[in-house]
Amino acid sequence: MNYDEWFPTIIAWSDCPFFEEVKKDIWPLILYQNITMNYDDNGRSYHNWHDDKKFEKLSDWIDSQVKLFYRKHNFHNQYPKCFESWSIDYPEGESNPAHAHTGSVVSINFFLKSNIEDEGTRFKNPVTDMMNPMNLTVNDDWNTQDRLNDWTYNDCSYPPVEGRLLMFRSYLEHYTLSKKIPDKRIILSANYK
Repeated sequence: MNYDEWFPTIIAWSDCPFFEEVKKDIWPLILYQNITMNYDDNGRSYHNWHDDKKFEKLSDWIDSQVKLFYRKHNFHNQYPKCFESWSIDYPEGESNPAHAHTGSVVSINFFLKSNIEDEGTRFKNPVTDMMNPMNLTVNDDWNTQDRLNDWTYNDCSYPPVEGRLLMFRSYLEHYTLSKKIPDKRIILSANYK
């Protein structure tokens, strides 16, 4: 039997080649001064960091990676534009429910500060199989991986590697489980079209 794989879900990642410089220049602004981001009580900041000169080198690099992602898709707009950005400094116990980014083509997460043992970013399979051929019930725990494979996984997870950029189509639902460790987990996010 032959198998063709069509319509794959693509998630791209890239590690920032100058992340040590980012840590030296940007971490103090966010971790110690908290002047730039102005986080609310839930750890959200709606500061458009992509327009902030302090983030210019990082923002330019992220833009270049998103441009490559666009080109790989053969999208008409070969010069994608970031039109909004924000940051989340997850307090312990905080999560982020499954959501998509309506009104954009590509979205990004950049792990600015994190512990690799912390919760990662999870992506839901965009195909909902209403017939439940795996015969999963509410009694099944999260450990069903031995029953699933590349064609049937319900979701996937990317660990929070500092300096790592994730790029994905904005329609792809993603989420984060409750933060369980006290170490900082700060992500930068943005939308492009």
